[in-house]
Amino acid sequence: MANIAISKTVITNGVYSSTDVVRELRIRSTDIVGAGTFAEDDTASFSIPILAGESVVAASAQLVTAFAGSGNQLNMVVGDGADADGYLATAAIHVDQTEIFTVFGTGDLVDGTTSNFKHYAAADTVDIVLDGTAGSAIDLNNLTAGEVVVTVWLKSANR
Repeated sequence: MANIAISKTVITNGVYSSTDVVRELRIRSTDIVGAGTFAEDDTASFSIPILAGESVVAASAQLVTAFAGSGNQLNMVVGDGADADGYLATAAIHVDQTEIFTVFGTGDLVDGTTSNFKHYAAADTVDIVLDGTAGSAIDLNNLTAGEVVVTVWLKSANR
């Protein structure tokens, strides 16, 4: 099984005050199809940049359109290199599952289990992984629909 990292532009917007930042990444099936050669049960990963001095205080995902194509399960987790699902625990995003439509802060790093935020002293990334290894084999090359928006809320000591 391979993990293919896909580069995509992240939208950054300032909110409430100069120390609050929101970064959003919209992932569509068309971003995945043609981004690489996937084998059955491969994963696709995306990332949202975190600057040195920023703290992630919340994360959410909104499923705009359930993913469809071969196979019957596609799950998403959001975290970082130290905790793969630290911001959002497994969320079902395939049309053949009981998919989520909105999920907010279900990971240990932001739900109070381990912490309520994570501070980054050095630049890093929030990692989004779409994983089709559960259920019947999924081939990410054959996705026909799907769109999910991942949003992270940050506070910055740099602003």
